Amino acid sequence: MAPKPIMVLPFFPTWLAAGLVVLLTMAIYWPALRCGLVNYDDDVYVTSNTPVQNGLTPENSKWAFLTPVSGNWHPLTMLSLMLD
Repeated sequence: MAPKPIMVLPFFPTWLAAGLVVLLTMAIYWPALRCGLVNYDDDVYVTSNTPVQNGLTPENSKWAFLTPVSGNWHPLTMLSLMLD
């Protein structure tokens, strides 16, 4: 015998609760899509960073693992920015 699906309330299916959570989350964070770059450190990490501007290449990947940017070493962030 197959187990019965888990119900949040007897009349409220779990998939509906999950869908409402997703919709609520999207509604809350929707205004963030209009936000642009902030003028804090974007020039150092993105707009004036030649390896990031040139994209993900083997040379730039090596650079990401060997070079700290603005005093911080975070190669995965640099690789992600290159991929974007």
